[in-house]
Amino acid sequence: MPNSVSVPMILRTVMRREYAALHTCAAAGPPRGTDHVTFDVARNRYDEWEHLLLRTGTARRAGTVLTTIALLLAALVLSGLGAQAGAVEQPAAPDSSPAAAAVDEPDPGTVNKPTTGGPLTANPDNATIQAFSAKLVTVLANDVCNNATPCSRASLTAMTATNPPGWTVLVENGRLKVFVPSGTMAGYYQVPYTITDLSGSSSSYLRVRVTLPPTPGHYNPPQGSKFSHAFQRDANGRIKSHIIRTINSVPRGGQIRVMSWSFASPGYLKALVAAKNRGVSVQIVLAARNTRFNSDFGKLQKAFGGTRYKKHPLRGSWVYKCYRSCRGSGGTMHAKTFLFSQAYNTRWITMSGSGNFTDFAAQGQWNQLYTTTNDKAVYDAVLKVFMQMKYDRPQRPRQLTLNFPNTTYFFTPLYTFAPKADFVYNALRGVTCKGATTPGGRTKIRIAMYVWRDNRGDWMARQVRKLWNEGCDVRIIYAIMGNRNKAILYSPKGRGRIPMRQTLQVDEDHRPVWYLHQKYVAIGGRIGASTKDFQVYQGSFNFSDLGMRSDENMQRVQGYVNYKPYITDFNQVWRQRETRAPNPNSYVLQLERLGTGRYKYMEPN
Repeated sequence: MPNSVSVPMILRTVMRREYAALHTCAAAGPPRGTDHVTFDVARNRYDEWEHLLLRTGTARRAGTVLTTIALLLAALVLSGLGAQAGAVEQPAAPDSSPAAAAVDEPDPGTVNKPTTGGPLTANPDNATIQAFSAKLVTVLANDVCNNATPCSRASLTAMTATNPPGWTVLVENGRLKVFVPSGTMAGYYQVPYTITDLSGSSSSYLRVRVTLPPTPGHYNPPQGSKFSHAFQRDANGRIKSHIIRTINSVPRGGQIRVMSWSFASPGYLKALVAAKNRGVSVQIVLAARNTRFNSDFGKLQKAFGGTRYKKHPLRGSWVYKCYRSCRGSGGTMHAKTFLFSQAYNTRWITMSGSGNFTDFAAQGQWNQLYTTTNDKAVYDAVLKVFMQMKYDRPQRPRQLTLNFPNTTYFFTPLYTFAPKADFVYNALRGVTCKGATTPGGRTKIRIAMYVWRDNRGDWMARQVRKLWNEGCDVRIIYAIMGNRNKAILYSPKGRGRIPMRQTLQVDEDHRPVWYLHQKYVAIGGRIGASTKDFQVYQGSFNFSDLGMRSDENMQRVQGYVNYKPYITDFNQVWRQRETRAPNPNSYVLQLERLGTGRYKYMEPN
C-alpha cells in the first residue's frame, strides 16, 4: 500500500461499517448470548472514535508501519462485528437443554453459578480473610472470556471492583487485593466486580468469609498488688506485662475500658488493636495533653475512631480526650483505672494504680497497681464512673466514695478544696500512735508519694508531723516536695526529723528524668477503734492541689494480706541506690509547673 493512504479515512470507513452493523443488530434485537450492555458499550466506543476523528481535522499522511497497524485494527473490529451481525441475521433456535434452564433460574444458595451469561462470564469466587488483614484473590481463575477458562487479563479492556463500606479493594493485574478493616465482625461479605472486553461486560462478586484472630493469651490475672521499679531488671515492666497479658486474654465479645492520663506505648497499642480486631470492644479516655506529637493519640484515632454516643454504649471502640477533667469543670483527666470484662477464665477485672499506659511508666518510673478480680459489684460501679467520664461534662455528685467488702474506691474532683473533704487526711486523723497490738506497739505509716506540694501538701505534712511527734513509726519516700512541706516534715524540732528519702535521678544537665511515681499510704496498727488494723490507700492522687479538681482514683484496701506487699515494696525502694536522704539545707529555687522547663521530663502533678 502506498504511503499516501490516509489512516483516518481507513478508520472512518471501518467505524461506519461497525455503526451500520450495530444498527442492524439493534433493529433485530440482541443476538443470543449478548445483552444490550454490549451494544451500548460498542456504540459509545464508536462515538468516541468519531469524535476523535473529527478533532483530527484534515486527513494526514502516514508511513507504512502506521498504515499496517490501522489495517490490523480494522480487521479485528470487522471480524468481531461480523460475527455478531451474523448471529442476528441468522438467529439460533431456543435452547431447551437442562443446562440452559439452570442458568435461567440459578439456585441462590449456590455461589458457583454465573451471574451474567454470554461469551464473557464472570463467576462468583470465595475467599477467607482475617479481620485487619489483606489478601490477593485471583478472581479470573474461573471466569470465561474468549470461550476459555481461566480468563486472561490481557483479553480484557477493563476490570473494576466496588468497595464495601469501610473496605479497600484494589485491582492488580487481574486480581483483587481486598483489605478488611479492623473491627469488622465475623461473617460473609460480598465484593462486586465487573470485567469488560470487546464483546461486552459481565459482573459477579467475591464472597469473603471474614474471620477473627484467635485470643492469643490464656492468662488469669491474679488479685493483688504489682510494683514496677526503674533500673531493677526483675521488676522493670512488671505492671506492663501484667496488663498486656490481660489484654491478650480478653475473648471476642469482651470489653476493655481504659482511663489514662497519657498513652505512649507501641506494646499497649498493638495489644489493644489486636483485641479490637478479634471482636473486643475497646474504649479509651485520655487527658487533653495527648497529641500525635507527644503520644500515640493519632494512631489510636486511626485504629479506634472517636464516636462515643452510640445506641449500645457497651459496644464499639473509640478513643476520646477530655477537655479538662471529665467529670468536673477544671483540672485534668489524671485517673489510671482499667477494666476488663473477662480475661481467660477470670471475670470482672478492675485495675487501679499510679502508672499510665506509657513505656516510660514501665522503664523510667516506680509505680504500683492493684487488681480486683471476679467482683462484679466493683466492676459495675467503676464502669459507671467510666460512662460518666466519656460524656466530658460535670457530674453530680463529683466526689464519689464507693464502699465494698475489704475495699473502697474514691473518685474526684472533690466537692470542696478543704481538709474535711480529703479522705486520706481524714484517715490519718483516725490514727492513734500508741497502744497498737502489732509488733512494737506503735502504728506504722509508710508513705510513697510522687509530688508533695501546695496547700494540700501543707495540711498533709502537718498531720503526718503531728503523728510523728505523738510516737508513730513514720517513713517517707518522695520525688518532688515543696519547700514549705519539707520544712514541716524535716524540721529538727520536737521529736526530730522524720526519716525521709528522695527517689529522683537526673541527666547530665541535672534535669530530673527518672523518678518515683508511686502514690500510696500504708498504715498498720491502731486505726479507729481497732488496735490491729491494716489499710492501704493507693492510686493516682498526689499530695497536691491539682488533684482536688481533677479526675483521680484512689482505692483503700484492707487486711494484712494487702498491706504486707506495700511494706515490702517500700523497704525495697528505701534501700535502692537511686534513693538517698535529702540534704536538710537544700531547697527548690522555683518549683515550676511539672512537665515544663527544668522539669519537662516529669509528669504534671
